[in-house]
Amino acid sequence: MRKLKKLFLALSVLLLISCAVNVKMVEDDFYGEKSYHYQTSYMSVGDIEFRFTATKNPAVITLEAQYVKYEAFTVSKGDKIVLRFNDDTFVNLNYINDMPSVSSYYSSYSFNSYWGVSVPINSYTINAAARINNDIGTLTAIRIENSGGFKNLDVSKSFANTFQKAYNDIKNKINE
Repeated sequence: MRKLKKLFLALSVLLLISCAVNVKMVEDDFYGEKSYHYQTSYMSVGDIEFRFTATKNPAVITLEAQYVKYEAFTVSKGDKIVLRFNDDTFVNLNYINDMPSVSSYYSSYSFNSYWGVSVPINSYTINAAARINNDIGTLTAIRIENSGGFKNLDVSKSFANTFQKAYNDIKNKINE
């Protein structure tokens, strides 16, 4: 029984660590004057990576997103990523760039020990952001809207909890 309790405790700690999103302070003195901001590590769901950034003076929290695909897509003015929360509120993340940036690399595949082929692989990335002015509830759904239509992404309970914890952690940092 004692070993079972220790195992349960160890699994609980492991679960908490795996759900942790780090908040770090970033110092910038590039322009001769020191400034600080906070940012979380990236959280991934589907083709999107999210992170929160924040400043203390003024107290501003921004949600940033990177939408990465391995197939080309078009972007038009008004395209966005929409987040829905359990209290029926929405956050619209507007695309920052007018067209996706393209990253390319080559990957080699060997059919046998003598012959191989090198294949170019392109990824298309677009960035989006929104200022978070009010507290947010629990994330329930994500929609990516572009000129080709829309795509809904499922949000797992564990991702929703991680997302909420990251928001609360960065909010607490700027309120310290």
